[in-house]
Amino acid sequence: MNDSGVLHSDTYVLYPYEEKSINIGFSKYGELIDADAGVGLEYDGVDVFANPAVPMWKWSNGWVMEVHYTEQNKLRSVWAYALFSDNSDVSGIGGNWKQMQQSKDASAVGDQHGGRRTSGWAETDDIRLVYDGPRKAIYLLKTTIYDKDPLQTGKPLVEITTQLVFNKVKKYIMEIKDVKRVDDNKFDGPFQIEFSQRGEWDIGTESNNEAWAEFYDGFETKYDKHPFYYPCVETDPVTFDVAQMIDQDEGLVGFAAFWPTLISKWVTNVDSLDHLGGDDIPGKLETMETEEKYISVPTALPPNVLWPNYLWIDGANNLVIDLQDELVCYPRGACEWSDEPWVFKRNAQGEYVKLVPDLHWTWNDYVLIDPDYWVPGDQFCVVYKRFMKGHEEHTIIPAECNELEASETSYGMLAEPKVPYVFAEWDFDLDYDHPENSTQQFRCVSVYGLTDYNNALDPDMPGYEGYYRIDKEVTYQLNEVFNPWDLKDAANKDTFRWAQKGTYTEDDIALQAHLHDKYGNDRTCLEENHTLVNYPKWGYYCNDDEKVILYDSTGAEPALLLERDVDYTITPFTVHFLKPFSDYDLYKVLYSTYLLDSEESPWHVGRWEWIVVGEPSLASDSIGTGMVASAWSDWKNVETWLSGLDVQSEVFGPTMPYTMRRFATGLDGGQDFQYDFVGGDYRSAFKDDWSTPDEWSGEEIYPYAISSSNIIVVGGPLVDLAAYYFNDFTDAFVFSEYGDGFYAPGCWARTTQDHWQDMDIVDATDDQLWYDSTTVDDDVGYAIISTYKDLNETVGFIVYGYTAEDTYYACYALRGGGLPWLQLVQEGVTTVLLEIDYSDLHPVSFHVREFLGPFTECTGAYTNFKTPCYYDNIECGTAEIEEEAAELGLCYKLVDIGFCGQVHPDP
Repeated sequence: MNDSGVLHSDTYVLYPYEEKSINIGFSKYGELIDADAGVGLEYDGVDVFANPAVPMWKWSNGWVMEVHYTEQNKLRSVWAYALFSDNSDVSGIGGNWKQMQQSKDASAVGDQHGGRRTSGWAETDDIRLVYDGPRKAIYLLKTTIYDKDPLQTGKPLVEITTQLVFNKVKKYIMEIKDVKRVDDNKFDGPFQIEFSQRGEWDIGTESNNEAWAEFYDGFETKYDKHPFYYPCVETDPVTFDVAQMIDQDEGLVGFAAFWPTLISKWVTNVDSLDHLGGDDIPGKLETMETEEKYISVPTALPPNVLWPNYLWIDGANNLVIDLQDELVCYPRGACEWSDEPWVFKRNAQGEYVKLVPDLHWTWNDYVLIDPDYWVPGDQFCVVYKRFMKGHEEHTIIPAECNELEASETSYGMLAEPKVPYVFAEWDFDLDYDHPENSTQQFRCVSVYGLTDYNNALDPDMPGYEGYYRIDKEVTYQLNEVFNPWDLKDAANKDTFRWAQKGTYTEDDIALQAHLHDKYGNDRTCLEENHTLVNYPKWGYYCNDDEKVILYDSTGAEPALLLERDVDYTITPFTVHFLKPFSDYDLYKVLYSTYLLDSEESPWHVGRWEWIVVGEPSLASDSIGTGMVASAWSDWKNVETWLSGLDVQSEVFGPTMPYTMRRFATGLDGGQDFQYDFVGGDYRSAFKDDWSTPDEWSGEEIYPYAISSSNIIVVGGPLVDLAAYYFNDFTDAFVFSEYGDGFYAPGCWARTTQDHWQDMDIVDATDDQLWYDSTTVDDDVGYAIISTYKDLNETVGFIVYGYTAEDTYYACYALRGGGLPWLQLVQEGVTTVLLEIDYSDLHPVSFHVREFLGPFTECTGAYTNFKTPCYYDNIECGTAEIEEEAAELGLCYKLVDIGFCGQVHPDP
């Protein structure tokens, strides 16, 4: 299967980097390679995973898993990998699962080569297309691993479910992976899981494409909580890790990011690797961390025989085993972390039986086996996790203009520059002790991408030793995933967006849009009260930078976005050009301001430039906009500047403002406002601005900005093309392949599966969305409140329900205290899913069912589940909002809102 990006043909002229697309290929097994199409991860003619200049049998991308568990207290393990190729020769390419294999490298008699192999049994479902929008596609992959053939009494062990989220105007592919135990507790004790992602990065068009590569720890994210990690007593907030690969000759940067914090990571030159690893280097075909150390106790005691230096008897006659490795702690579930190993003793039948900790043995940096449980000649096996983090440790210093700050230690390759191979591994236990807290399900995320080379630095680069810089475009792309514009940002928005257009003459431009009305009259009331938003670093995500664009009135030249400090400089409200642009004769400047002193000011402290309803929408959307605008004015002193339609009202109001761009004429409804409806390209886009005269000839004017402005959208995608545009970007959306209702990839049960809610299992109908009340005959309705900032820096605040009455009541809830709740909600919540209970209409009741981000969810109250901290935070938030309502004289508008959001483990 493969899919293609559309950034190269889109309307994101304000995106501060090259408008080039990535194309992806993938298999149902979870490898980012489509062998039939010869596509992996391709950008600007370079494919890093399916490089045509590299022999196909050397292509490598995918995952490796090993499961250690016990059956009737006896040690068992199953491994599996899907890497496209086992790197042997052409016989090792692709194929179906090779089952019940004895060796990882197919060296055992009877083993078969292939790219998908397991020592147990594996079954993989066909690819399911979950969502297929004009700018986003989501594919669902699932593999189940068994201990042996299910037709021969084999039992399922774990299920790996992957949501491939391909945003077609971004430069990455995101994989949301859930590893779930599915044996229904048929096996005793926990499963130890080693789950490793890996791949060879051939960044270039040659057979040997060398790059600088480094693995970095500890990047901060808004998603700093995970049921296995934090908030736990002994762990720090969750971070994400990044491997950056730099090929300056090709002018490209590759990046691989992983959440939550990896237990093990490694990047090294591919020519230093073998199929199987050793003590100091991983192997391509096996996991990294877990070691099975077999110990044979000599048959006689010292001094009669010389014992190895890792084995001795202490003063209490305990057998002491020194593992001679640096052990690492890893998550055991329910926020428990430990480096304690498993210890097994070989019985008369040759099987290894698990010993009970603190009864048969103890752990204190050494394994101490009780005198009653060992004799000379015994054999033991110790299973543990060892430290594996790369060949070369660097103590690193962030270079100037580095935006993403890593931990002070990074990990480089054995030799550089070389062809990089990236390993990333999570280790965790799965059990059924607390399934309501997801001890049987682990979620992790991988992000793979390519950009142009801008300013990346590697600590091994000559002249920059020890310094690093994550490329600024990579930073932009990663922040959109791990630190996105969220509802808290929207609720605290304090900027105003302005547009100014005129004739370009190479002279300085004085920015005056905020000092004039739309008739050109001087209106200087803001002159001493507003200042320019002018971040030191231009072109970074969510900075609300000024954008200076030049145009050729003849249309011979495409619009040109200028770069600050390269093409121009800006001092407060003055643009100074650094060089001429002779092919252009018109300019537009988009810029933002904010109020200097908002504490006691009577002025508005921020603005939404537009509030938009669909031209064919019902009156309920229009009356809903009144409540949303009132909410912003009442609670935040933020104005709504202008109302508008999505598309032109050609019959009843052709002169009224509309916000979507027209691409054709003569088609029905909003079809004129899609790129190429007849040709099957259903993308929509915002207009640049409104109120530019049709016959404008270059005189200075100050139109209403649309693209790059701040837009409230009321009403859903069926009736509002602005909502239809944002449906590809919000983290709960409609039009999925599951039918009517809202789908949310960030939900741990994908809003489709049975799930835990508090201490209860909620049964869900197969292949049906939870939030699917689509008629007015139901006693319940659903709506979303969501936000998104696009590549043109257009901010959307989207409010709609599945029915018109759901939209109305979502607006009602916002005005009744929902908006101030958004300013308190946990960082990273981009979408809330609201349930409206109509069983008692006077008044209706509200429950927030989901607090969602792009790849995970939470309670909204800084916890994963409804812990005591959750209730304390909700109580404090309620008191704060009630106090604020009393101060503003709004207490009579408050509505009761219940909060039911949490991580929803899939049982």
